[in-house]
Amino acid sequence: MKAREAFRKEILRILKATLMEIEEKRTFKVVVFPEIGGLSFPNSIASNYARARRILLERAENAGKIVSMKEMEARLDKFLVGLAGMERRDLTNIDQHVRRLFREVKAIPSERYLFLVPVDHIDCKCDLTIGDSILMKLDENAFEEIERSHGVRLVFPGESGGEHARKLIDWNTTTTFVQVEVQASDAEKARQLAFQRADHVLSVLRLFIRDAPCVIHGDGRQDVEISTSSVDIERGTVSRSAWRPNRVAAPLKVDEQLVRQMNERGLRKIHAVFSKKGELTDLEQRLLGSIFWNGNAVKETSPTDKLVKYVTALEVLLLTGERSKKVPLARRFASIVYAGASFKVKVEVFAWMCRLYDLRSQILHAGFTYVEKDILVQASSWTQSAVAALLKHVDHESLSSLLRDVYREDTRLSLRGMQLE
Repeated sequence: MKAREAFRKEILRILKATLMEIEEKRTFKVVVFPEIGGLSFPNSIASNYARARRILLERAENAGKIVSMKEMEARLDKFLVGLAGMERRDLTNIDQHVRRLFREVKAIPSERYLFLVPVDHIDCKCDLTIGDSILMKLDENAFEEIERSHGVRLVFPGESGGEHARKLIDWNTTTTFVQVEVQASDAEKARQLAFQRADHVLSVLRLFIRDAPCVIHGDGRQDVEISTSSVDIERGTVSRSAWRPNRVAAPLKVDEQLVRQMNERGLRKIHAVFSKKGELTDLEQRLLGSIFWNGNAVKETSPTDKLVKYVTALEVLLLTGERSKKVPLARRFASIVYAGASFKVKVEVFAWMCRLYDLRSQILHAGFTYVEKDILVQASSWTQSAVAALLKHVDHESLSSLLRDVYREDTRLSLRGMQLE
């Protein structure tokens, strides 16, 4: 069924329900547009409304529009209110109205937006540019330089740059921000993209700094002390324990020395991928996906979720659609990251990676709820090592070409005949 026909079908069902003389008592939303009227949406057509909204959003996305669900919902609401206010004879030609709406969606303009996204737990001593984004310390001079370089005013009427910079710092209780420029068709989508882009910058830091505490302001972990009381039933001894699992001992210091160290370990190559304007290669997409999943793992507070995200980072990087994932993942990891090692070492790595994947499966499928800290350290280290190994060869088009030209999968690594304790 074509999109327009499917949309028309949902619209007719919505109008039939909303225009009934006997209104339903339960509604999921009420909208009012002063210039054209209002409309109540009964619960009975909630699924029709959701499908119509989804079709409209897909229509916009297929036309290359970067638009939010909120914007599409507002356009759909106004369209429905407009139809509801028409004479019934005018509704017989509803296809004409649907075509007009689809043309309007296809013609939605795109605009550029500049955001300053606040970041917690970073002491920024120097600017760090990753792609088009800049991690920076905000002050009056930096704020005014942003305005000069972009040719815009970021302040409200009657307000100086210094005043607004101080307000941003006070509101967010941080001096560290990520300067992000995005392109979108509405302000809501732009905000979503900006925060996503800012977190991508932090994910790069988390790749090089395993325990980096940095997070987008508001995405932080509550620092509370957890206290428990216990008794040794056999001995009768009572004890109390207390710890603060989310305590940030000190902010991450970003200075020229750290930037230099990260450049030596591949930051320049990551910056080049972030800055690329054209379509990303298979290998570049894998590297970015793995970096983002690793970043999510670093900031995750739940040990089990943390492990799942580390393994997902490895899957994104090393798997190519295999139905059975454990053995291909473990074999590929051992063959690539430990390419120059002896077969004995590869066997040990293969076995440990299989255990790691089994633990991930127990968490997802059997509700396993405890993960030792040393397992998380191992998973983090291996994820970083795998990204570093592939980053050296980012000029290759795909993982397949890399495996063909540079690395060789050691097919001797398998579960058959191997006792994994």
